[in-house]
Amino acid sequence: MSKFKSFISKLYHDQRIRFLFVGALNTAVGYGVDAGFTALFLKLGISTAVAIAAGGAIGTVIGTIHSYLWNKFFTFQSKKKSFWEIVRFVLVYAVQYGISFGMNLGLSKVISNPWIYKLITICVTTVISWFGHKYFSFRQKKEKVEVKQTLCALAQYDSEGKAIMRKISFLIPCYNEEGNVKPLSEAITEQVKNLSNEYDYEIVFIDNCSSDKTREILEEMCAEDKHIKAIFNARNYGQFNSPYYGVLQCYGDCVITMCADFQDPPEMIPDLVAEWEKGYKVVCAVKNKSAENKLVRLFRTIYYKMIRKHSEVELIEHFTGTGLYDKEFVDVLRGLDEPAPFMRGLVAELGFKMTTVKYKQAKRRSGKTSNNFGRLYDAAWQSFTQYTKFPFRVIMTIGIMLFILSVGGITCSVVFGVLGKDVLIYALISCMCFLSSLTFIFMSILGEYILNLKTKVNHRPLVVEERRINFD
Repeated sequence: MSKFKSFISKLYHDQRIRFLFVGALNTAVGYGVDAGFTALFLKLGISTAVAIAAGGAIGTVIGTIHSYLWNKFFTFQSKKKSFWEIVRFVLVYAVQYGISFGMNLGLSKVISNPWIYKLITICVTTVISWFGHKYFSFRQKKEKVEVKQTLCALAQYDSEGKAIMRKISFLIPCYNEEGNVKPLSEAITEQVKNLSNEYDYEIVFIDNCSSDKTREILEEMCAEDKHIKAIFNARNYGQFNSPYYGVLQCYGDCVITMCADFQDPPEMIPDLVAEWEKGYKVVCAVKNKSAENKLVRLFRTIYYKMIRKHSEVELIEHFTGTGLYDKEFVDVLRGLDEPAPFMRGLVAELGFKMTTVKYKQAKRRSGKTSNNFGRLYDAAWQSFTQYTKFPFRVIMTIGIMLFILSVGGITCSVVFGVLGKDVLIYALISCMCFLSSLTFIFMSILGEYILNLKTKVNHRPLVVEERRINFD
């Protein structure tokens, strides 16, 4: 049964089959109307010659209207509303009838069997009608353009048939990375040259106001190689705003983000590109192993599992934002107007076709990490406040527990007070401590949310550039 449905589906999607079907149906309708009206006129006492002529005329008119509607909406599925389309159709129809009449008249003098010369006439006029309606009546040039554009997108040819290359943008956020930026650019260039397909590329460094010689080195690199570009921030805008802003400044067919310290190995670039070539719009680089301190990784794992369990979207464990993003995804980011971007959450929230590539996080090649407890704490709280209600639920649970304990303490104080025990001062102190702690916790959590809301309402720019290089 499934094979039969598949066969019928193939027939339906073949425009030529639909045209032949409409032709056969139109012939039946035309001759049926012709015969019906001719018989009707004869019954009304009209002469035979007039009845045949009138029936043939009505059959031709109805057949023409029937053929136009079926070919427009079924065969060629034209959505244009044009008077001239009708004129062109009638003109092709008239030419078809003229050729049919002429061929029948000419072939009848050469071929004695009427079935043979009529069959030849039908075949010739059907081909003429097909090309006339397809390329003249309904102007099916749009379909050819769309097919050509699709082939260009897949085969990477422009509208003139010239070969073009897709472009990969590499976004490298950096802060005090004087010992890493040049070796990293060389490593990326080497990986791009070794890809299975040929790509154009650009390497965009966005410097978050480094205090070492990073900027001087980047200036030299940009002067030597036009593939390398640099954006210098006016100040340090943090570990989220700067990379996010950098992604928005990349206009390649895809953007690959990597850390500048070699902890994200350039050797995984072919794996990221390979998944992108399969059709994935987002390829997340996930750390399955790490050379970092085991205790730090343990805390990270606990954090990821907690946020994943309580988050409203399915966040990816050990995904820090490194990965490949198709230009369609980046275009959506440009329209978000997100003043407090959290890339890890947006990847999960937007719902693009996504996959992961696992890698081992290496140790920092040189320099000292700028991530400290404060920044890690900020990142953790940003994910909590944006993508989970867990803190509110914890506070609600604590509030209920404290309420129960308070009621129990007050009840015990009343009972012991009735028994003559002096417990009033202890009861008051306990209640005050409980209420004070509860108040402080509520204020802390609400402060995090209010601060986050304030950041969103302010609509301040993500980054203010001091200058940029090689963005011609």
